Amino acid sequence: PLSACLSLRLSLSLSLPLPLSLSLFPVYVSSDASGGSLEYNVSGDSRFQELPDVTSRYQTLVSTRDALLRVIQDSHDDLKRKKKLLSKFVEDKNDEVLYYNNHLAELQSRLDMAQSQSLKWDAQWTHIQNTAAKKTLLLGTVKMATLNLYYVVVNYLHEQPTIAMDDTIQQFAKIEEFTHYIQSVWDEVMSEARKAEAHLVK
Repeated sequence: PLSACLSLRLSLSLSLPLPLSLSLFPVYVSSDASGGSLEYNVSGDSRFQELPDVTSRYQTLVSTRDALLRVIQDSHDDLKRKKKLLSKFVEDKNDEVLYYNNHLAELQSRLDMAQSQSLKWDAQWTHIQNTAAKKTLLLGTVKMATLNLYYVVVNYLHEQPTIAMDDTIQQFAKIEEFTHYIQSVWDEVMSEARKAEAHLVK
């Protein structure tokens, strides 16, 4: 198209010396014999009537290009900044994850230790319960034997039971008192026996 062609030529002409830049356009050149000068006449070519519009469009395109370059540069700078922030964020989160992983490992170790201690105490508690059960059974047997001995004593003494069935301590005291009485009787009998034996020997 003509506008594209003129735009290209105008772009090239802006960076060239004036005579050379003018040579990029088809012009009518006339010679002034008296002055020996050249006259660039473009008025006869209708294509150059679009030149102001082309120049204006070119300037608009240049301004748009510069604006786009600034936007691209700003976007690039913003992208670099965001990439740096992202890198810092990822690094911080990695450190945080490492911290929580270490903390989790410590908690897991403490949990394993607590579970080990729990198993140990469970075993000890089971042992205590079994021992308590055995002791309770033995205590029941002792209480029953003490009650039976108490009844034997009161029957022997022809007394009525006056101590409660569950008062093992008092029952045992009565039995102990009776055994002391029996022991004193036995000692007296043995003393009489030795005296009788000694009398017979004489």
